[in-house]
Amino acid sequence: MDTGEFKKELALFKNPKSFFEKNEKAKMSEGLQKRLDEPALIYAKEQGERIYEMYNEVLDQELLAIQKEFKTEVSDIFAGLRAALEETVDLPYYENAVAELAKMHSK
Repeated sequence: MDTGEFKKELALFKNPKSFFEKNEKAKMSEGLQKRLDEPALIYAKEQGERIYEMYNEVLDQELLAIQKEFKTEVSDIFAGLRAALEETVDLPYYENAVAELAKMHSK
């Protein structure tokens, strides 16, 4: 926007006395307000859309990172559980150890 677009509103200023004493400043203020409302709304809408797109992209990236992290954690948990289930134990060794501990405790 340039000052040429505000010729009508700026023409309301004839001299300082009438501008302040005859309330021409209020008329100019109203004219400028009306003139700037639409461009301001358009600008706010465009910037809102730009911010929405930017944060939507950032949110998508963060969600993918969290999803990847959780997949890794779940995979590690199941690997640990599988290893525990597949582990072979020398059961007679532990039974003998329990029996010896019971003998030592009963003495």
